Amino acid sequence: MLLAAAATVATAVVIAAGLLGGNDGKAESVIVHARLVGPDPLTFDPSRTAAYERAAAFGLSHVLFAKSPGGVARTAKRTARFRPLVEKAVAGTGLDPDTVVGPLVSPEHLERVTQHVVTGMAEGARLVTGGQRLDRAGNFFAPTVFGQVTDEMTIAREEIFGPVLAILSYEDPDELAARANDSDYGLAACVWTRDLSVAHRLAATIRAGSVYVNLPPFLDPASPWGGFGASGWGREMGEHAIDEFTETKSVWIELS
Repeated sequence: MLLAAAATVATAVVIAAGLLGGNDGKAESVIVHARLVGPDPLTFDPSRTAAYERAAAFGLSHVLFAKSPGGVARTAKRTARFRPLVEKAVAGTGLDPDTVVGPLVSPEHLERVTQHVVTGMAEGARLVTGGQRLDRAGNFFAPTVFGQVTDEMTIAREEIFGPVLAILSYEDPDELAARANDSDYGLAACVWTRDLSVAHRLAATIRAGSVYVNLPPFLDPASPWGGFGASGWGREMGEHAIDEFTETKSVWIELS
């Protein structure tokens, strides 16, 4: 099995907090609702090519835990299988239906992703492919894969928000939840496995607001969306979203 987890330190949106002034000049309460991006654990079976294709498609900008009972050599071999899949990813604009990797939001963010890659190499991660800006107009960064990443490295603990996949190794599946949970964040989790017991065990033990088994994350208006820990307060969508705007009243009447 493989497990991918993304740890992030970036905030999304804080809708409102504290007290704001009303039209009459008086202070009025405003609902506090915040959301932070969180870890996205992703698990799949490395014995099937489809598992690697899914990892290449959905795992970029994540951290990947690769099972390696055969040691470093076996991990390196499995890591190498990602190279051709990532290198064939088409970079382009959202108007092109063949695009897999789009541009980054700004030149400043392009520089930020570049610095994360430089930091990864400086901390001892092995660059498998990519690692540089694309020679074309726009804020494009080449799809990048790192091997031999360890839990304490910056690229394993911070969300890069760019096409960078960091691959770590593990020996025992029982350690996966604890390592994925080693973060202040917990927005969503993905589990890719043919073993239903593994799916249930990881879904129960990974601290994330949503868990997806054998499919990538998606939003459903009928299902609550929110995270654990620092990944936000409250829930969006579903009946839980209505609760955010509900003030409950208790009324007691003496009938004797």
